[in-house]
Amino acid sequence: MSSKTGKKSKGAKYVPKAVEHAGGAGTAQRVKFFGSQNANTPKASWKPNLSAYREKLAFKFSSQVDMNAFIDLVWSDQDLHGMPHVPVGDNTVIVPAVARTQITSRVSVKCSITSVLDPRTLAPYEFAELCKERDTV
Repeated sequence: MSSKTGKKSKGAKYVPKAVEHAGGAGTAQRVKFFGSQNANTPKASWKPNLSAYREKLAFKFSSQVDMNAFIDLVWSDQDLHGMPHVPVGDNTVIVPAVARTQITSRVSVKCSITSVLDPRTLAPYEFAELCKERDTV
């Protein structure tokens, strides 16, 4: 629910500089860091820029160490290598939504996963409201 308007939000979304945890406390996913174990799995073909993907996810890790381990995995795993990702602060990394299954099958640290909201799809008043909420956090 929005604290300013009293309206129920359509779902957890990411607004730049602020991460809202999907579902609140205790809903973070437990996933495993073990890399690709199937040598026959074909290497994924990733688009070169994150902006080429319409839907994105924010992975928020509990510590800098966990986030760095995730980034190391992206560079070392044959299926994730080359996947565009952007660390945005607060132990959060933005990735293409199509990578969710591949990532969650390889990560063993606790993290929350949230949809990323594209501010270009919002009406000006909606964007202004989200910026106000972000700035009060």
